[in-house]
Amino acid sequence: MAASVNKGRELTAEQEDYLYQLFPEELWGIYAPCCVDVIKWHEEFNREFLNETKGEFLKIWAELFVRNPAVYVEAHILNTYGVWGIETRNEEQYYFKDIYENDLNLYQKSPLPECIRTLFYTYYCNRFTYRYLSAGTAFWILAGEGLYLLYQRKYRLAVVLSPVGMLFLSLLAASPIAFSFRYVFVLALIFPFSIVWPFIGNRE
Repeated sequence: MAASVNKGRELTAEQEDYLYQLFPEELWGIYAPCCVDVIKWHEEFNREFLNETKGEFLKIWAELFVRNPAVYVEAHILNTYGVWGIETRNEEQYYFKDIYENDLNLYQKSPLPECIRTLFYTYYCNRFTYRYLSAGTAFWILAGEGLYLLYQRKYRLAVVLSPVGMLFLSLLAASPIAFSFRYVFVLALIFPFSIVWPFIGNRE
C-alpha cells in the first residue's frame, strides 16, 4: 500500500483522507522498499488510529491491490528479497546474541563453558555466517536437502526439516524487513548438522 502511494498511483478522496490521517501526506516519500520500519516506527505514524480502524485499513489495502497488482508484487518481492535471495548479506540488523533487560522474566544463562561460547560467537556467528552464509543461501541448501531426502524416500529425516519450510513461508507472508538474518538465525544454527543429515539412516 505504501508503495502505491509512494509511486503516485491514483487515490480516491476516501483513500486519501484515510491514508493521510494514518501518515502525513508529505512523509509518504520516505517509503523504503526493503524495510517497513521507516514508516512503522516513525513518530508521525498514527498507530492509535490504525488500531481503531483495522477494517478500513484492510478495505483500502485490498482496493489498492486490485488497482495496482504489479506494484504490490514488486513491493513484496523487494521486502522479502533477503529471505529467499542467494548471497544477500547485509550489515544492518544481522542478529542479536544478547537478551536485554525485560519484564518477562527472560534472561540469558548459557550452560556452556566460556571458551565454547566465545568460540561459537566469535568464529561461527561473527565470522563464518556473517561472511559466507545468508538467509536465502541457507534456505535453498536446506530445501535442496529436503528434496533429496524425499527422493531417497527418507521421509522421517525429511519431516525434521519441515519447520524450516514453515519458517520460510511465515516470513514470506509477514517479513517486516528484507535483510534481517536474526529472524531466521536458526538456519545458521542447524546448518552444520544439515551437512551430514542426508546421509543418516537407511532407505525407507
